[in-house]
Amino acid sequence: MANTRKSFFYVVGGLLTFLGAVVVSFGQMASIYRFRNVNVPISLKVEGTAIAKGNYDLEFMRTSSPVLYFVRFMKRGKILAVAQGEEWPYAGGLVADVASDRSIPKSPVMKMKINRAEQKLRLIMESGRNNLNYPMIRAVFELPIED
Repeated sequence: MANTRKSFFYVVGGLLTFLGAVVVSFGQMASIYRFRNVNVPISLKVEGTAIAKGNYDLEFMRTSSPVLYFVRFMKRGKILAVAQGEEWPYAGGLVADVASDRSIPKSPVMKMKINRAEQKLRLIMESGRNNLNYPMIRAVFELPIED
């Protein structure tokens, strides 16, 4: 009886420690830029959540270690879904070429492209040159279209 109670507390303690680490990692996400009132023209399936077409606030975010990029779908301050993307470096990833690259915008920019053949919406988010905390970052998010 004492052994089962002791092992139960170890399992519960381990589970709480794991959940605490997950909460801390999501709490360390830093906002790069929030795009307000963005019209999403089609319904999406984001991490198991259906996002109907309409207007949303999209927040471009990153974690510090390891560096991961996320987009957060929000409506009236409520977080509906979070999707992970990947970095898309400028100028082929060469640091020396980034400074002279004219394609980098001055302020944050978001672009959407619908690929009907693959049933995906591609979001490209750029932080811009003049972003104080995270300048010259570009990430791409590929989200499946809901039928």
